[in-house]
Amino acid sequence: EQTQEQTQEQTQEQTQEQTQEQTQEQIQEQSTQEEQRQEQSTQEEQRQEQAQEQTQEQTQEQSTQEEQRQEQAQEQTQEQTQEQTQEQIQEQSTQEEQTQEQTQKQTQDQTQEQAQEQLPQDQQLQQEQQTQEQPQEQQAQEDQVQEKQTQEEQVQEGQAQQEPVQIQTQEQEQVLDPNHSENINEDNNIQQQEQVQNEQENKEQQISTCLLYTSPSPRDS
Repeated sequence: EQTQEQTQEQTQEQTQEQTQEQTQEQIQEQSTQEEQRQEQSTQEEQRQEQAQEQTQEQTQEQSTQEEQRQEQAQEQTQEQTQEQTQEQIQEQSTQEEQTQEQTQKQTQDQTQEQAQEQLPQDQQLQQEQQTQEQPQEQQAQEDQVQEKQTQEEQVQEGQAQQEPVQIQTQEQEQVLDPNHSENINEDNNIQQQEQVQNEQENKEQQISTCLLYTSPSPRDS
């Protein structure tokens, strides 16, 4: 009986020990499982944080890219508008130049046409004036020639009348005063010079009348 009791006690002790070991193992397993769970949870949290960071970075990159695209689009639109405005300005300037050239050509053509139209009218007027002026000028020239002839005749007659008287006076003066002959010669020379001057003046008058007759009218210019 004692042995049985001892055996029973031993068995009980063994069973207790086994149960304790099992419980400890279970506890250890649970703790390890919890640790694993905690590690997994921490890993998941880290993964989530990384995913959030990545998403944030991607969103930031996308936003920056969109901003850059918008800026590029704005710059392109500005450049296009500037080019269009410059082209419009150039087209306007070319159009204005063309219009100015056309107006100038039109005015030149009009002036030429007017000048061509006025030329025959001016020529007719000039011809009429010349036809009217020619007889008047011819009459004036004839009158001048007649006056000159009469003046020359009068001068010749006066000289003819004065010659015998001068000869007599000269002879008398030579008899009385031999120096007086020199004075007479000087007087004759002076008269001859005056005659020459009168003739030259008459010739100049004739030339001036001819020049007036042949000079072009101011309308020709």
